[in-house]
Amino acid sequence: NECLSSPCHINANCTDNESSFDCQCNVGFSGNGFNCSNINECLTSLCHPNASCADTEGSFVCQCNSGYSGNGLNCSNIDECLSKPCHVNASCTDNGGSYDCQCNPGFSGDGISNCANINECLNVSCHVNADCLDTPGSYICRCKTGFKGNGTFCESDLSEQGVMDLTMVIGIPAITLILLLVIAGLVYLYCHRIKKRCCGPRLIPTQHGEHDVILEMEATRSLNENQPLSQQPTATATDDLQYNGAGTTPALNKDNDGSLSSLL
Repeated sequence: NECLSSPCHINANCTDNESSFDCQCNVGFSGNGFNCSNINECLTSLCHPNASCADTEGSFVCQCNSGYSGNGLNCSNIDECLSKPCHVNASCTDNGGSYDCQCNPGFSGDGISNCANINECLNVSCHVNADCLDTPGSYICRCKTGFKGNGTFCESDLSEQGVMDLTMVIGIPAITLILLLVIAGLVYLYCHRIKKRCCGPRLIPTQHGEHDVILEMEATRSLNENQPLSQQPTATATDDLQYNGAGTTPALNKDNDGSLSSLL
């Protein structure tokens, strides 16, 4: 048995034959059995396209790349976005074996640890009659009071102007009327307090239907009342007249010359 003397290469197998032997290189090696060299199996791309091949003595190892899972001969993509690795204000896009984080519109940063709000009002222009309101990730153009539109275009609000005009039309006359009533009331109180008739002397009709007697003003009566008690007030033609109320008029006698004589 020639194989007992190990005539073959260390990486070969010896087979004893009748009066002879045979040397054959092991799997992963090539040669005549007496000389065997390693075969690089990775050159034949036995692994998955998304795996790496590591050649070893007489063999090889396939290992899935990062972002993939499997035995190296079969590798499937891992969806990293399921673990939400991006910022709360960013969007995650899964790629082949990887992922991408990008801040949402209106925010700026790396998408992973930082996404800060952008103040769009510093760079955008709303209408001249509108105000810009910055919001998280966006902005709002809002027409000012008295205008209507979408903020990028604003026009005068005629309906609101009409309400203001109606208020002016109704309000000014009403205020004027109130002021006039107040003034009239003050004038009335003033006249009543000083005991004067604001409308002038009164005419008392006689029984003949003529306005022959004119009553004296209250000022004359007040003057007579202020005289001393020892002094008799000066008699006048109208002192003997007595007014007994509406519809009652004393009768008068007249002489031939038309002068007042006596009161019946």
